[in-house]
Amino acid sequence: MDAPDKNTALKRLKEWYIFVATQNEPEFITCMNTIINWQEYVLNSFTCPYTNGYTEGVNNKSKVFKRNAYGMRNFNRFKNRILHMMS
Repeated sequence: MDAPDKNTALKRLKEWYIFVATQNEPEFITCMNTIINWQEYVLNSFTCPYTNGYTEGVNNKSKVFKRNAYGMRNFNRFKNRILHMMS
């Protein structure tokens, strides 16, 4: 994650694959295989500066409030409360 660009990240990732292969730990091997399957998408994060972190945070806050507000009868009040929380 500290790599400045995609090529450096790919180089470090390949070095990590070699390290994992020498350890013979089943958990590492499973993790390595998962990263290999998703390698294209993991490396794309180095070329695109945008993430969906803010959206995920808003969704999480809304879901937590919805859980806490179980039984709230007025939808407009519920909607306004969520909008107020996000401001």
